[in-house]
Amino acid sequence: MTTARGGGSLGIVETKYYTFAQDHPFATVGGKAISPVTLAYETYGSLNSDKSNAVLVLHALTGDAHAAGQHVRDKGPGWWDNMIGPGKAFDADKYFIICSNVLGGCRGSTVPLAVARRAGGPCSEPISPQWTNMCPLRRCFPGDFQMAIFRDEGAHQPTRV
Repeated sequence: MTTARGGGSLGIVETKYYTFAQDHPFATVGGKAISPVTLAYETYGSLNSDKSNAVLVLHALTGDAHAAGQHVRDKGPGWWDNMIGPGKAFDADKYFIICSNVLGGCRGSTVPLAVARRAGGPCSEPISPQWTNMCPLRRCFPGDFQMAIFRDEGAHQPTRV
């Protein structure tokens, strides 16, 4: 399949899940602890033999790791499908591209409800007071979480595109 920008489609893609802080809780800026932490992410392309072609895509606080290609369950392509794929600006034939959710984001990452459940708190409230005191997103650096995925996938340093 070809897009209007002239590049190729990635076709069907799969969301992966990375869980960390199982043995040692993640300490937030506010002094709270979260354990475990799960982030949904997707990869496009292949990591080269010297592991030097990886690109980390960070996005706005939409929380959605589905940046390109199609999911079986979705009607439309990823939110940046016109930029990621074979022959596009972020060329999946040249780069190994990683995009993940942010902490608290929708579609597969640790969210306030999960934290409340594990703490034995009320599960009917959409956002618990525990979560709002846990880690103000304005004070957290989401890149720390994404870099953990980056290293787990075998990449060494992000490539500048």
